[in-house]
Amino acid sequence: MTGKADEIARWVQRGDALRDGGQPRQAAHAYKRALELDPALAGIHVQHGNMLKDSGAPGEAVAAYERALALGADAADTNLQLGRACRLAGDRDGAMRAFTAALRAKPGLADAVNELVSIGEAWSAQQASGLGASPLAALVASLDEARATLERIERQLPSVAAIASLPASEWNLWCRLWRVPPAPQVPGKAGLCLLAGDAPADAIMESIQSIEGQAHADLVAMVFGGSADVRAVIDRSAVIQRCRVAPDVPGGASMPSEVRKALELPHFADCQWIAIANTPVVLEQSAVGWLIARAVEDGQPAAFCDEDAIRLRDSDGGSATTRFAPRLKGAADPELLDQGLDLGSVLLVERATLIACLDGLSPDIAASDGWWCALHRKLVHDHGVTHVPHVLASRPAGDPDDGAARSRDSVPVQSVSRRSPSQRPDRILAVIPTKDGVELLKRCLDSLRDTADLPGAFDIIVVDNRSRDLETKHYLEGIARRGSVRVLGYDREFNWAAINNSAAATWREQPLLLFVNNDIEMLTCGWDTILRNHLARPEVGGLGARLVYPDGSLQHAGIVLGVGAGGTEHEGRNAAGSDPGPDGRWKLRRSVSAVTGAFLACRRADFEAIGGFDAEQFDVWFNDVDFCLRLRERGLRILYDPAIEAIHHESKTLASEFDDGRRSIHFKAAAGAMQARWGRAMEHDPFYNPHYAQWGTPFSWLRPPASSPVSS
Repeated sequence: MTGKADEIARWVQRGDALRDGGQPRQAAHAYKRALELDPALAGIHVQHGNMLKDSGAPGEAVAAYERALALGADAADTNLQLGRACRLAGDRDGAMRAFTAALRAKPGLADAVNELVSIGEAWSAQQASGLGASPLAALVASLDEARATLERIERQLPSVAAIASLPASEWNLWCRLWRVPPAPQVPGKAGLCLLAGDAPADAIMESIQSIEGQAHADLVAMVFGGSADVRAVIDRSAVIQRCRVAPDVPGGASMPSEVRKALELPHFADCQWIAIANTPVVLEQSAVGWLIARAVEDGQPAAFCDEDAIRLRDSDGGSATTRFAPRLKGAADPELLDQGLDLGSVLLVERATLIACLDGLSPDIAASDGWWCALHRKLVHDHGVTHVPHVLASRPAGDPDDGAARSRDSVPVQSVSRRSPSQRPDRILAVIPTKDGVELLKRCLDSLRDTADLPGAFDIIVVDNRSRDLETKHYLEGIARRGSVRVLGYDREFNWAAINNSAAATWREQPLLLFVNNDIEMLTCGWDTILRNHLARPEVGGLGARLVYPDGSLQHAGIVLGVGAGGTEHEGRNAAGSDPGPDGRWKLRRSVSAVTGAFLACRRADFEAIGGFDAEQFDVWFNDVDFCLRLRERGLRILYDPAIEAIHHESKTLASEFDDGRRSIHFKAAAGAMQARWGRAMEHDPFYNPHYAQWGTPFSWLRPPASSPVSS
């Protein structure tokens, strides 16, 4: 007898551990083994029922709860769980009877009242149970009190919002303070394809619940995949109205082909828009509405959104409160797509466009795991996609600490191939302004040559702007005499833009231009090959590098607009060199608004077509940003590629040119000229998410976007 009791205890302990570890299916099996040894354990029947319900088998859970009640289990709690299982199984009458029984066993049980309210039977059920209206009245009174409290707090929030900001690490708290506002009302029937695959049943059911709760009224959905139990629940449930089960996917069939077939079914026949979630996600109530509204507003046939991760509700039905690992995105970027980084878990596409894209996928791609990213690439390249800067989808995940750790794992630097061009390589002209600082200049010149694949295929002009130091003068005379470097004098007040313009016009044989500060020290071998490969692409207009301070901390990972005292700021400034940045962006090749002139490459033809740098309005500051924006006006892209890395000693020479007073006046004048010329572009940077900082170091703080008022 003792041996049997020990074995029962072992199975129960195993079931408890699996339950606490979030493995309800395995836990149910362990409890079942314990019950096979002793069927009279009422409490274990309850636990068995809980795990069956959580693993997507509500019909079996009903039987377990009924057995537990017959054995004398707690009537209030067990009937409450029985009612929930009946509701999931589509047995509305059974759910009402069970919730009513729970109320009879424990009058005023709030969870039972809430469940009855949710199925629309609160009044009649309470009358049938003889309880009268008092529990419902008490609930309404509590809700009124809560609403009054919220309204009082919310009246104080506008003044708080003016000063409030949070560290980006406090994403969960940010989400509790700033909620997604209701979407503009835009007509149009939408269909949603949920690609559930073999995801856990609880994740699928959470996703379905969020689909059922969408505010966009004209919405239908179809679930692809999922276990047989989950599919049976969807088919039988009276609560699930919008979702249908897709036909079983035959062996060897590709998901794109199955979605394509589903679009011809009556369920989707008259849908104007189709949303696809390639994994179970919890959608914000206004998610579909926002995606449609933004696509219509921007005149684009597709839309995607920001997303994060969420810890699923506990097995006892408690609400999920922890959100983490946000993916706050910018405009759709072909560079990221070409590196295998898709636009996210949810995509909305106009029906005809989606059909064209699915039909255009090659059979090999359609049958591979890469079809999702390939679909996004096709949309971006052939049609157009717009971005909704709201977190509308949350991926069910586990421990936030694990997610945070994974998101900060080292991100491999991605670059175009360092292949050497097959034909004669285009020559590069490197232009380097300097004044004194001979040791900096030596390191710059030596590192450019030592790290180049083809040191004989680029030329250098050093522009001397009134050097006074004798050692510097002797060094410049020596390199000019040897002919290894051309030295050009510029005997006027420092004007970075004019210096570079004059040097580029002096020597016109090179089709590629590279503007380099004298305090740059190259770290990347083969930088010249990477540069040539990028500028051989006709859509690329400018190229910048990843720059670090001498201590290894980050100095430049592209430039964003609309932040900082002058309206521009280097991304990642002062971050640890090992920090990949949000979503790994500081270590990924991507399109940016602008790059710093400390290392800026372009084609000579494009440089001359826009008249070079603006030496009148932007002699010292903002000339690089203005130059990049004018290239973008011509339809060219500006790239940041961290595969080219250099140390930047941060304007050591420039610092001697201005005292603090002159610097402030000069800077303010240039900032005003930038605002006058590029005000709208600086306020609507497509590569910068408005949820991020408005002042200070980008991505260190979170503030509410101006278009997203606090909502209750």
